[in-house]
Amino acid sequence: MGTSVRVFVVLEDDTIERFPTSRYERLSARGEDVRVERFAGRRVRFATAFVELDQRQPVSIQHISFDLVQFDGEGRLDRDSQDRALTLAINLLNRDDSRGGVIDASARFARRELDHNHRWSPSETQLRALVAAAMAPPRPRSRRASRRARLRVVEPGSS
Repeated sequence: MGTSVRVFVVLEDDTIERFPTSRYERLSARGEDVRVERFAGRRVRFATAFVELDQRQPVSIQHISFDLVQFDGEGRLDRDSQDRALTLAINLLNRDDSRGGVIDASARFARRELDHNHRWSPSETQLRALVAAAMAPPRPRSRRASRRARLRVVEPGSS
């Protein structure tokens, strides 16, 4: 058993495209200058699925997150927007409801801002399509990668 992270982009016309997980991680990493020119200046819907695997085959979906990702004019992740989303999420985790009789509505406002500006909710049709895409079996390896996987190291003097 293992877990696979599968990232998808839901385009304006509701087309779902697989987005390379490694590129998404580089895009989110600080210090990396990764650009996606076709998303320049746009807010894009991403879905990240955490899929449980058994012998490399999808078994179930553990969780799917639905994020709105803002890109700057050059196609890089908008750091101000990302920082704001992280701050809101951390504030929700660190809220202290034990302030006596005072009602602290800051968590409610933070949740509302996070949901409105940094998350999206799929329709039933979109959700079904995303689940189907996430549960699709892994793509076959290229012939070159398969051949490379079959190679083994043979020590000198052994057979």
